[in-house]
Amino acid sequence: MLEDYKKWYARKEDFLNHLFHHNSILFHRFENVIKVLNFIETLSEEEMNEDYEVIFDCGYSYLFSTISEMELYLEKYFHQNFHRFLEYELIINYSFYLSELKAVLEEYEVFTSDVQKEFNQVLEEIDDIVSHKKKFTEELVASYDARILSTFAYSKDYITTPEVFDRIAEELQVC
Repeated sequence: MLEDYKKWYARKEDFLNHLFHHNSILFHRFENVIKVLNFIETLSEEEMNEDYEVIFDCGYSYLFSTISEMELYLEKYFHQNFHRFLEYELIINYSFYLSELKAVLEEYEVFTSDVQKEFNQVLEEIDDIVSHKKKFTEELVASYDARILSTFAYSKDYITTPEVFDRIAEELQVC
């Protein structure tokens, strides 16, 4: 798996560097995932253990799917125009957050039909904005968040994959 990651990272390095050099919030979404994976990659066989293997597998899977989806957005909606893509990064980032939150809520079995209905409605609105290149504001994204958060009782246990990796990076002192 480590070798797969190294090869994948080498293929995606230009895209990742573009995100980094533009100080993209999309890059910040998975920055600590990369830091943790790169830390694990440097461990010797003696240092490697099952916990690190699980963390690595989860992180690589998350990173692979997230970057693939970002590249799909770039191609499908922005025809490889990276700067135009970045104009919509706030709302795209929020759609990634919703996907991750949905998975967490499903895991805790609180993703009810009412929650699903609001998620779907917000995601449809986001898709309409992105696909038709409509203007949007931070306030609109905040209103989406208020709508979503009003559909379930908040728990501090509901943490997304990037938040988990933020904590791991802090524990490993790599952030």
